[in-house]
Amino acid sequence: MQKKKLIEVALPLEAINKASAREKSIRHGHSSTLHLWWARRPLAAARAVIFAQMVDDPSAHPEQFPTEAAQERERQRLFRLIEQLVQWENTTNQDVLVQARDELWKSWRSTCADNRDHPRAAELFNPDRLPAFHDPFAGGGSLPLEAQRLGLESYASDLNPVAVLICKAMIEIPPKFAGQPPVNPEARGGGVFIQRAGPELAGDRPPGARSEPRRRDAARAAHLTGRQEYGYTAGMKTTIDIPEDLYRKVKARSALEGRPVREVAIELFRQWVGESPAPGDGQPFVSVGELMADVCGMFDSGVTDLATNPAYLGDLGRDSLGDR
Repeated sequence: MQKKKLIEVALPLEAINKASAREKSIRHGHSSTLHLWWARRPLAAARAVIFAQMVDDPSAHPEQFPTEAAQERERQRLFRLIEQLVQWENTTNQDVLVQARDELWKSWRSTCADNRDHPRAAELFNPDRLPAFHDPFAGGGSLPLEAQRLGLESYASDLNPVAVLICKAMIEIPPKFAGQPPVNPEARGGGVFIQRAGPELAGDRPPGARSEPRRRDAARAAHLTGRQEYGYTAGMKTTIDIPEDLYRKVKARSALEGRPVREVAIELFRQWVGESPAPGDGQPFVSVGELMADVCGMFDSGVTDLATNPAYLGDLGRDSLGDR
């Protein structure tokens, strides 16, 4: 009889979904800040799925849990552990992680005992070594990272070199330097770099000037709140809250002219303050009527189809007017 894993029976989906959704608002310390990846899996979901794939469901051990009530009690205990495991605050909580790893080891040793007569038992079912984890299309690396956190030896691969670099930075390089002192600890204090770099860097930024990371954070915050913000001042950047209807007009114009929204916004700002467009700053506006001027009057008998124009069908050997 094939033993079932916990994931084949039930999961505390509500807790997993809630923790996964919460990760979207977490920035400090989250792996998503390492590099943008468009299909990154939530760490909470990855952790829960790997755990539930490795741990036996209580129904797999009737000798320990002979009744359905006893199995349900044990299942609920595992659910409570998963609910703690998926919380962001417990990402590095060793007490919770050790409990999870113990459950993995317990189920794995039971599996090894069931397969001790396998011809390759010494290689495939070693009770002293957890099985390795391999994600052939690792992408943002959430799955191999969480497998490593749960104590598995992780392997990751991907065709995209960006994904490979992300995974190397998350699961390959950190273990090599775990527990090692920083390379230059005396320079980790604030201001040391500026002192060594010299006055040309120390006075480079005016007091109160916003740094590029702060500007990026502000732009992302505006995106998350649904407000479209664009602004321009000479030599500096700022944000202006533009009404939705006005933003749509600017965006429609940029699409019509095939120009970036920023370029159109700058041109409109220059017109508003009475400046002429800067050299090379955009293209002259062309209306739809002007774009269609060359084809106006070519439509025949009110049929609005350029394919009926003899100029387009002359080489096809048919009478466009007679064969309609």
